[in-house]
Amino acid sequence: MRVHPSAVAPAKASDPSGVRKPLALQPQQFELDVDVPDVKRVLERAAEMISHAHGLDPAPVLRALWRREQIGSTAIGHGVALPHARISGIAEPLMLYMRPRYAVDFDAPDGRLVTRIWVILVPADGSADDHLNLLASVAEACSDEGLRARLDAAPTADDAARALREWTQRHAA
Repeated sequence: MRVHPSAVAPAKASDPSGVRKPLALQPQQFELDVDVPDVKRVLERAAEMISHAHGLDPAPVLRALWRREQIGSTAIGHGVALPHARISGIAEPLMLYMRPRYAVDFDAPDGRLVTRIWVILVPADGSADDHLNLLASVAEACSDEGLRARLDAAPTADDAARALREWTQRHAA
């Protein structure tokens, strides 16, 4: 398991003045070249990793992720999937970036297999707007061909984290 040592907590969606601020786009964990043969195992592994790192029970995390995936594929194209769920027991969003060793069939709308997985958990009682904004921020980052290439080529979790951090700094508004 590769956990990035410098976890970056997501920023608040708004400050006391009500001015909207972008959520931090930096997963707390990165795991590269993971042996996960299918969607179910991707979600199991993600639930295990996130739960272990944050002191959560993996069973409800897995149930929430699996329920969401059953509603419809969380693949968004370009080899990217965004499994996400609302869960109890967290105060801020949690993110994991996972790069599987072999591409996984997520039933993507463009028919491509998934090679980049961003798992996002948000507080059950959190703002729906914050949840949607975080998903939109990740989708925007994933639409950048250069970032996708850097994440694909990253030899270590630290390199993947650095690529995302640099992209985020260049695209901060």
